[in-house]
Amino acid sequence: MSKNLVMLGSGGHAKVLFSLLQRKGLKLWGVISSNRLLDKNCFYGFNQISSDDEFIKKFSPEEFTLVNGIGSLPGLDARWLVAKKYHDAGFRFKTCIDNTSFVDNSVKLEEGVQILAGAIVQPGVSIGSQTIINTTASIDHDCKIGSNVHIAPGAVLSGEVVIEPMAHIGPGSIVSNGLLIKYGAIIGAGSSILRNVKKKQKIIPAKLRSF
Repeated sequence: MSKNLVMLGSGGHAKVLFSLLQRKGLKLWGVISSNRLLDKNCFYGFNQISSDDEFIKKFSPEEFTLVNGIGSLPGLDARWLVAKKYHDAGFRFKTCIDNTSFVDNSVKLEEGVQILAGAIVQPGVSIGSQTIINTTASIDHDCKIGSNVHIAPGAVLSGEVVIEPMAHIGPGSIVSNGLLIKYGAIIGAGSSILRNVKKKQKIIPAKLRSF
């Protein structure tokens, strides 16, 4: 028996995922959010639970599957911490793949991966749990992407790139083939990466540093 779907959060990323679910013909049962869901919000009218603790206390993992609608920003870990809290309580997360994306049949996806509109994921790629491959991002052959990674809109990974957990690849960035982006690294928007990036290193393009 299929489980009810519940969205975590009601912001911008959640709206994108709601659109994805609608186009796949999947219905949402409710939303976990402390924000007031106004008439103009796409979540108006759904069941609303105001806090994570309330939901975990009232409902069973046997009844619900979660969609992680909390966005990912560089250096912030709210999305990943919330996911861990629910996972430790026995809940599981839906893997979401947009109908307009291309994901090769050989790609290996862990729980809760999200591949959004227009993204391309080529053969031999593996993607860790809770990672976001955002709108129109391109992942070429044999890349290895860890858990809790955000590949932002329009980013490009050439072949055989390795991205360790908690890294952020900013919008429009390009990572050359065969490179290693280590744990927690932050690649700023529009970067061109031509060498390995160290653990928690921050890369900001020179054109942005000049402002």
